Formats: sequence, C-alpha cells, structure tokens
Amino acid sequence: MKKLVIFLISAILLSGCALADMKAENDRLDARIAQKEQQLDNIEQENIRLEKEKNKLAAKLSLNRLTLDELNSEIGTLIHEKERLLTQKKMNNQNVAQLQEEINILKGQQNQMTTLSAKPASDPQKEKQIEQLKEEVKNYLKLGLKPQNR
Repeated sequence: MKKLVIFLISAILLSGCALADMKAENDRLDARIAQKEQQLDNIEQENIRLEKEKNKLAAKLSLNRLTLDELNSEIGTLIHEKERLLTQKKMNNQNVAQLQEEINILKGQQNQMTTLSAKPASDPQKEKQIEQLKEEVKNYLKLGLKPQNR
C-alpha cells in the first residue's frame, strides 16, 4: 500500500512537470508566432510604402516633370530600397527572384540614363531617346511592363 501511494505521488509529480514543460514550450511558440507576425506586418508595410513611392514616381513621369538626373536619382532610391528589402531575407524564393529581377530592370534603365546623359546636348536623337526611356520607365512602374531590349 505504501508503495502504491509513493507511486501515485511520483506519477502526479511527473505529470505536473510534463505539463509545466508543455506550457513553457507553448508559451515560447506563441511568442515566436507573435514575432513572425510582426515581421510579416513590417514587410507588408514596407511593400505598401515602396508601392506608394513607385506610384508617385510614375505620376511624376506622367506629368513629364522629371529631368533625366532626377529620374536617375529616383530610380536609384527605388533600387536601394528594394536591395534593402532583399537583404532582410524574409521572403520565399519566388519573391526573392522577382525582386532581384525588378532590381536588374531598374539598374538597366539607370544605365541607359547614364549613357544618355553622357551624349552631347547637340545629338538630335538624345531628346527622343530620353522621352522613350521615360515612357519605358513609366510603363514599367505603372503596369509592370518590362522594357524591350534595344
């Protein structure tokens, strides 16, 4: 009888310890879930901010108020922000690949702007090429249309 009482007390104590461990594990998991939800919310907010910035740039382009240097600077800012988002590494592989492709497209457009800036002002094709590039950038920003390779 004494052994049975000791056994029952031991079983109750062990089950209490197991329950306490399970509760602690659940608390840790709940905290991690809350942290991941906060990270996701931060990424979503960053994406919304970048989308607004992209739309603002597209609106400026629609009004043709940007010079080539201003456009180059704005695209540089977008590239920087997208690269910063890319370094946070909180996206799946498909989103990383898409973001990297966007960065490459923007860098290509930026390189075209640099090439155009280097051309002499007397070049008769320069203004036409600048307007064409602005239109490509606007179409990319508004519609996601990739520029045609020249």
